Amino acid sequence: MASEVELAQSAKPGGDTIFGKIIRGEIKTDFLYEDDQCVAFNDIAPQAPVHFLVVPKKPIVKLSDAEDADEQLLGHLLVVARKVAKDKGLVQGYRVVINDGPDGGQAVMHIHVHVTGAINLFFHVCSSLNDVFASYYEMSIDLCISSCWVTFSLWLNKWLSREIWREVFGSSSMTVPMVVSRSITSIFMFWVDDSWAGPQVNQVKN
Repeated sequence: MASEVELAQSAKPGGDTIFGKIIRGEIKTDFLYEDDQCVAFNDIAPQAPVHFLVVPKKPIVKLSDAEDADEQLLGHLLVVARKVAKDKGLVQGYRVVINDGPDGGQAVMHIHVHVTGAINLFFHVCSSLNDVFASYYEMSIDLCISSCWVTFSLWLNKWLSREIWREVFGSSSMTVPMVVSRSITSIFMFWVDDSWAGPQVNQVKN
């Protein structure tokens, strides 16, 4: 017997989509609601704490393919969405979405209504965590690069310091090594800030 995954992968547009298989009982599903016109069940990949679908038994491919004769059925889907949302305790409101076609984000070519709710806290927490991680990532990269260049600059200054200068060149004059050291360090730090840090920050923000 074919698995549910195989049944879903073999689904085709029309009545043989995964929703058609669910409606016919070929894929076992716990219905939240069922009557002679439609069924409602939880989304297999929820985008919110409450996310269910209302699917008509009539295999309408998408909303743009619906006919005037489907007016009563389409209205019934919304009535069922309201009933199930109430049963789910979505008293503060919920979102109702119907995707139409590939450009509209419709993944299954059998018209269906998405109902999502209880999303305020969920999305606020996710958004906050995303901002925190993004800021942490940007700060970590900047800190790492800055630390590397500071270490390099200190090493460069030491290399051009009086002791090393005397050992290598046998001179006690500090005028040339200090000027060269500070000049090179300034050039490198300016290059880092202008050529590296700028594009990285812009990339993160964009």
